[in-house]
Amino acid sequence: MSQMQQKLTLAEKRRDALQLRLKGVPYEEIALELGYANRSGPYKAVQAALTDVYREDAETYRALQMERLDAVTRALFERLEDGEVSAATPLLKALEAMDRYAGFNKDTAGHERAATLLDALIVNSRAGLLNR
Repeated sequence: MSQMQQKLTLAEKRRDALQLRLKGVPYEEIALELGYANRSGPYKAVQAALTDVYREDAETYRALQMERLDAVTRALFERLEDGEVSAATPLLKALEAMDRYAGFNKDTAGHERAATLLDALIVNSRAGLLNR
């Protein structure tokens, strides 16, 4: 049996153990039905299955939040590029949130781009004031 097949079998066994436990089947009976040596096997399988479910839900949520933040940052970048300086602070906050969801540090390329745009806007604004 390949390693991939073993992983699938383990995942299926965990899922089956969780389904049986959700139906109220005692761990001893789950052990007999699924071929575990004793009640600790299905207990561990159920705990692992619950962790896997949590991870999947967390990953789905993270992906949804990243999509939302991506849309927000695109709109804020456009506003900033159009000269709307007030978009800088919410843009930086959105980028920081994206970094947290992605597990990165705050010093990312997106921040550098926003800082560069903001610097250019400040320089242009000063030049405009001096030319009055």
